[in-house]
Amino acid sequence: MRREERVSEERYNAQDPLVVAAEITASADALVRTLEGLDEGGWDRTGVYHWPTTEVRTVEWIGRHTVHESVHHLHDIEELL
Repeated sequence: MRREERVSEERYNAQDPLVVAAEITASADALVRTLEGLDEGGWDRTGVYHWPTTEVRTVEWIGRHTVHESVHHLHDIEELL
């Protein structure tokens, strides 16, 4: 996912915090709408997820993991602000 490279390529430190906050909010809202729209079969579907290792994961796992990581990153942002 080139996590470290993207930091400098996308110039994270130079981005407008208000724009970033709006983008994060919009993305979180889209995630909520997507997860809320899943039926039982949707939660059981699988996809390839590349972190921490490349594995086939259920949408339930991917959703749980994404929300969990987002909470950690939000805490980091709050600490910095």
